[in-house]
Amino acid sequence: MSIVVTDGAGFIGCNFVLDWFRHQEEAIVNVDKLTYAGNRDNLTAIQGDPRHRFEPGDAAPRLQTSGWQNYLSPVALPFALPTPLFGAMIAIWHLRPALQRRFPLHKGKVADHIRLLAWCVAVGRSTHAILREIPEWDEALNQPIQLPPLRRDRFGPCYSVGMYLLGIARQHYSDGPVLAWPKFRHQHACWYWRGGRHESHMPPPPEWQIRALEELAKGHGGLVELLRTLAVKGLSGDQVIERYGLDDVVNWLGRDKQQPTRPPGAGFGVTARGRTFASLVPPKVVQWHTYIKKLIFKPPSPWEVIRVTGWISTQRHVHTLTKAHPFGVNLFGYAHGELGIGEDLRMVGLALKSAGIPFCVINVKPGADVSQADMSAEAWIHNYPQYAINLFCMTGIEQVRYLMAQGMVALQGRHNIGLWPWELPDWPEAWTHAFNIVDEIWGISHYTAHAYRHAPVPVLPIPLPVTVKAVANTSRQDLGLPEEAYIFIFSFDVNSRLERKNPLGVIRAFERAFPLGNRDKVHLVLKASHVRDDLPEWKELKWRIECNPHIHLFDQTLRRPEVLALYRNCNCFVSLHCAEGFGRGIAEALLLGLNVIATNFSGNLEYCRSDCVGLVRYAMRPIKPGEYAFSHGQQWAEPSIEHAAELMREASRGGMPTGKFNADLSPEFTGKVFAERLHEIHQTLHKEDKRV
Repeated sequence: MSIVVTDGAGFIGCNFVLDWFRHQEEAIVNVDKLTYAGNRDNLTAIQGDPRHRFEPGDAAPRLQTSGWQNYLSPVALPFALPTPLFGAMIAIWHLRPALQRRFPLHKGKVADHIRLLAWCVAVGRSTHAILREIPEWDEALNQPIQLPPLRRDRFGPCYSVGMYLLGIARQHYSDGPVLAWPKFRHQHACWYWRGGRHESHMPPPPEWQIRALEELAKGHGGLVELLRTLAVKGLSGDQVIERYGLDDVVNWLGRDKQQPTRPPGAGFGVTARGRTFASLVPPKVVQWHTYIKKLIFKPPSPWEVIRVTGWISTQRHVHTLTKAHPFGVNLFGYAHGELGIGEDLRMVGLALKSAGIPFCVINVKPGADVSQADMSAEAWIHNYPQYAINLFCMTGIEQVRYLMAQGMVALQGRHNIGLWPWELPDWPEAWTHAFNIVDEIWGISHYTAHAYRHAPVPVLPIPLPVTVKAVANTSRQDLGLPEEAYIFIFSFDVNSRLERKNPLGVIRAFERAFPLGNRDKVHLVLKASHVRDDLPEWKELKWRIECNPHIHLFDQTLRRPEVLALYRNCNCFVSLHCAEGFGRGIAEALLLGLNVIATNFSGNLEYCRSDCVGLVRYAMRPIKPGEYAFSHGQQWAEPSIEHAAELMREASRGGMPTGKFNADLSPEFTGKVFAERLHEIHQTLHKEDKRV
């Protein structure tokens, strides 16, 4: 017989092994990973002993864990609600500022929580697939509810919790009518059974509710006659059943089941509150009252949002593994989107292709304000994931948004990686719950990886691929630019926030470097994407551009080869950003051979060295409210305009650093890095699959 000892080269383990051999004869297999505490010198005394066999390695079972189940689990609250409030509901509330104003959960009022539940039933189940994936909630919605008794109320015994919440939503999120108006109870119940439950994606009705409806229909000539309206006056009974979607109800009727009409003692009780405001005034007044309250209520503070989102558990659960998915990668992201994060996905696809990794692309549509004309990844697109590993090329916030809308099916049984871009020094505390949806995170730079340092999953800095092979054949004359001038250029996306990209800083540095009367041979090009004329910041920027004839604005939509051609026709790329996660435009300019001036801060330092880039000094400053989303309590760089102007003067005179840019960001090199990690994951999953 052999005894297996783990960590037997450490201080405690080695003493156990040595003592064992002093008193016992059984052999020992000693397994130790030899980390900081393990040292084989501790076992010198038994070196050569045939009873001792040392095996370097990790004996701990590396079980795959996940946290996405927390969105399908109820959160703990200090009061009772008609149904539990689930993590997904809090996440959806977090994603939609309008819900935060309308249903201020941070105030701790029961009524606001009930109204959010009503919204989740009436709207959320239709727009967010995850709310239809919670069996516990479906069961709670089908429970009976004890409404206050009213004279001439016939439908009360048929009401479920789901019907009650829908009634609140249909009266501008007021419970007055469903509690106090028998006429509304009747109208709402008829709407529900005439197809309203299907519009709201309600779960199939329970037997107790169908029996109660059957009892009510007996006095009205049957179910069809009870629900018949003028709109279906000439239709047969079967046609009415088909039109209202009553097949499931009819299939239950007539069965010989002795179940009580209403389970005794079951159901959530709602007490009458007397003559409420909503029960005394017309519905239009209630609507205006709700609208005014929504305008008056302030959004919650960042600390209040952190407190509410903290209700979502971050506990990890053992992942159920499956052999159904072959090795390969499902790339989720903006395959057609003409924006930086869309280019990230397309470049990652090229890298995977060069490394021979099987992959497919699941296209995610961004907002309507993002152009969708890049078709270079069209051949890779599939409707459904094909492989065992998911790679999400989007921010963690957008991944939460996507999964709330599409559901968690794509995550189940797969290893989920978040290739999450992020520009600020820290990941927002309010979005800690987003770590639930990944098994590891790839930071697009060491700077970005450091922002995720508190994540409960592995975080790896992984280089992004960059290539400039597809460049349009365009000249300065074609672009309307002066042939003999030294031209600076900066490219930015308005959706990435003007405050962070800081094009105004570039203009100020240009004007400081080259005052009026000294700009004959110097020009500045600004390439802007997704401009919004309604933004005050854009109006100010455009006014500054129009006041200077040496500044050229390109705000029309250009395809990527045309953008690269615009870069190539310029001499120096200038980025006075306040923060960058990676800085793809800077990297592309370096690969095209341009001089580059950039802020000496954040993710661009991954490849910007002082011998080939003019690095601008900066001072850290707090981010002002409204400058950037989820930036409360954080800082970013304020680049020195004076130093940037000095570097721009040097560049125009030929005095820029001329060191060779030798960072390898090619798809071929980054593909090898991706492949190495992906094969490690595959081997780990294969081992864990055997254990399970």
